[in-house]
Amino acid sequence: MRGMPNEVTGSGGLATDDVEMLIAEGRFGRAEAALDRLESLIPELERGTDRRTLLLALFGRAFLLSRLGAPLEEVVDACDVLERAAQ
Repeated sequence: MRGMPNEVTGSGGLATDDVEMLIAEGRFGRAEAALDRLESLIPELERGTDRRTLLLALFGRAFLLSRLGAPLEEVVDACDVLERAAQ
């Protein structure tokens, strides 16, 4: 597993590739660890200017919650956050 992301965007935040890597890690490996990492990164992404990476992280959060068997209400809430952010 890779450590802290090396690649950064122009704003000093995480690159889309780093978020994609976490989603893939969650899908094919350690879903709980990947979800924890994504959840810790979302506030930083919310403060940044890279909206595409934020949307990807929010999608990843909803996807991994579902994959981990979170209650349906929690998954739906995560999808609602993604939808509001997309608007």
